Amino acid sequence: MALPRRSSPRSSRPIIHRAVDAKGKKPSGRSPVNEMSFKKGDEVRVRTPLGRLGTTTLRLVMWLGAVVVSDADAADGHLEVIYNGNFPRDDPFRTVRVAVKDVKLPAPRPAPTLTPANMAAPRPTTAGKSLPRLKMQMLEKEQLRANSEAFLALHSDLGRVVSKKPSGSGSPINKMSSFKKGDEVRVRTPVGRLGTTALRLVMWLGAVVVSDADDGHLEVIYNGNFPRDDPFRAVRVAVKDVKLPAPRPAPIPANIAAPRPTTAGKNLPRLKMFVLEKEQLRAKSEALLAS
Repeated sequence: MALPRRSSPRSSRPIIHRAVDAKGKKPSGRSPVNEMSFKKGDEVRVRTPLGRLGTTTLRLVMWLGAVVVSDADAADGHLEVIYNGNFPRDDPFRTVRVAVKDVKLPAPRPAPTLTPANMAAPRPTTAGKSLPRLKMQMLEKEQLRANSEAFLALHSDLGRVVSKKPSGSGSPINKMSSFKKGDEVRVRTPVGRLGTTALRLVMWLGAVVVSDADDGHLEVIYNGNFPRDDPFRAVRVAVKDVKLPAPRPAPIPANIAAPRPTTAGKNLPRLKMFVLEKEQLRAKSEALLAS
């Protein structure tokens, strides 16, 4: 008699049949997340071979950022993307056809936790203030200058009485009581050195008085682009280095010159309005970039 065959321990395990397609090949182990899960406009990462590592046969492959510009083709499993940055080198703006299996969505960024260790300090500006506050401060200074110019234009016919220089120490033009807010003055200002010598270059620069004299000093705001770091800040100068500008002679028909066709020939209020318009345009562009 034939003895019955003893079943092995493996015979009791369930048999799992692998799915086989019509061509006799097993389906690839791709995740269903890469099957028709992308649409136009998606920000994705693409597995891209960039070249070889030196003289070896190893390839350098990186995940580069791109934007999907076409739907996935169900027939061959490809889609078209446009890479971010300067890739491909020959034409960074052309579309590149890549396999869906080499495309993935970027990992979501974790929500930042506000702790003292990772809290970034606000980015300081040149003045340590926010940009809107800086713009408001500049606008107030522009209005102060405009008011001083209007005051001078209104009282220009009154003139200024300057006493003769006494035989004593200094001229009374530099006393504290001779300057007030809004006065157009000239300030003796050291600008720099002459080449590699020890000689200093000192010039009389135009400015506007913005404070009363105190302890032999007062504060002025220079005209033009001075100081270089912040042309709109107030500078404290000694009263002895300040003087009133020389009165302009009344023009006669023989020496009336044609107006200069440059920006320097325009009146000061128009120049200030031009600078203010530039600042407003710059502020709008910065707000647009920030949004």
